[in-house]
Amino acid sequence: MITESFGQIIDRMCIEQLKVFMHTDEQKRDQCLRQAEQLRIAADEYLFECATGKRVPYVNYSARFHDHGDHDEGIGMPTTVAQTIVALSMQHYTYWGLQTEINIVKTMLDDSTLTSVGSDLNGEFVDLQRKIDMCNQNRNDLRDHLDKLFVRTMVHDKHYSETAQHV
Repeated sequence: MITESFGQIIDRMCIEQLKVFMHTDEQKRDQCLRQAEQLRIAADEYLFECATGKRVPYVNYSARFHDHGDHDEGIGMPTTVAQTIVALSMQHYTYWGLQTEINIVKTMLDDSTLTSVGSDLNGEFVDLQRKIDMCNQNRNDLRDHLDKLFVRTMVHDKHYSETAQHV
C-alpha cells in the first residue's frame, strides 16, 4: 500500500514530467518517463483504494517556512483539482528556471576574480535564494491544497462515504 498522500504522488509526477520535458539526455529522459509511469500507476492504485474504501485519503501538511496568509480555504488557491495540478506544474517550471539562474550565479561567485563582500552577485544570489524558498513554499501549499480538494471530493462521494464507514 502507498503511504503517500494523493498530493505527494501528483507532485512527484509533475517533477518527473518536467524532467522529461527539460532533459536533453535521452537516457535520463527515458528514466524519467519510467518513473512518471510508475507514479501514474501509484496514483491509480491510490484512487482505487480510496474509491473502494480500502484507504482513507488524508492531507499531508507540509512544513511552513513562510506564512503567506493564504493557507485557508480558497484564498488565492485554485478551485479544482485540475487547476491545482496545472498550478503545481507551473510552480515546478518556475522553480527549475530559478535553480538554473542561481547555478549560473554560483559559478560566477566561485570565480575568485568576481568574489567580493557586498558584490552585486552576492545580492543577486540572496534574491534568487529567497525566490526559490518562496517558490518551494508555494509548491508545498499547492500540494496541501490538492490533498484538501481530493479529500473533500472523496468524502462527498456517496459510495466512498458508505464504504469508509465499514473499514
